[in-house]
Amino acid sequence: MAVKTGYTNAELSALAARIRAQAHALVTALPEEPLRALHLTCTCDRCIDPAAYPKLCRTPPPQMTEDLITQYFGGVAAVETQTTEEARFEARVILTHVLALFGRMVVMPAEEGRAMRRRLSYLDGDYLLPYLLRTGFLPRLSAGVRGQITAYLVDVAHYAIARGSAAVDTALCYVGIFTDALPDLLESYRAGPPRRHLRFWTALGRGFVTKGDDTARNGKDLHLWLRGMNPPDRLLVLHALEAPEVAMLFERYAFQARDPDWLQYLSNLLDWREKTILSTRYSEYKDEWP
Repeated sequence: MAVKTGYTNAELSALAARIRAQAHALVTALPEEPLRALHLTCTCDRCIDPAAYPKLCRTPPPQMTEDLITQYFGGVAAVETQTTEEARFEARVILTHVLALFGRMVVMPAEEGRAMRRRLSYLDGDYLLPYLLRTGFLPRLSAGVRGQITAYLVDVAHYAIARGSAAVDTALCYVGIFTDALPDLLESYRAGPPRRHLRFWTALGRGFVTKGDDTARNGKDLHLWLRGMNPPDRLLVLHALEAPEVAMLFERYAFQARDPDWLQYLSNLLDWREKTILSTRYSEYKDEWP
């Protein structure tokens, strides 16, 4: 049994190539002026390798490497957030590199992407990224840069959904955190081709929905699994799942199913939808946000 994506291989290859180009463009568009000093991370030798510290301060932002960004996160959140111009510039530089690394990870072959995700745990961003966002740099970006980030993250989310990536939750969180595009993204699936709409929910249910007759299936508490998102954005996802047409979509494909495994999977998907709605509605995490 294979869950169809609604995309051709050629479409996905073209989307992956565009994401790589966008990630490169985001980084190369950063100012060349080095950070000179670090304001948002602890710089002691237990947090940052002493050999890496001067490189973080002196390297032009477009030339910073994955290793330097990883060193930076050794001490993030160990000091108070600052809102000076220098701190906002630092947050912009670091988070731009995080977004670029995340997109590159999503379009990697599965095994390479999993290895990179284990290596760069900060890409999940549940707690560290909001700390940097509190500098207030995001609203001060130009409309052009905001649009560039939005187009990029929406593409990354589409690719992660199509591939059923383990990074789907984080991709949706990034769209919610860095852009205003989450409602339009959800609407594009609701109003788009049915198979892509189905793929959205099968991707979100990844790891929870199986083809077997598993009576221990659990719902997915969206307040917990999308905890990097603002609570109102989590509710947008919940409301989309609660829409009657989603249940009708699942039932439509179940009625047409001829493969017993596919039929069982769709039955499990319906069960997952109901349990996810309940788990999220009565979640103990509904008011939590980093």
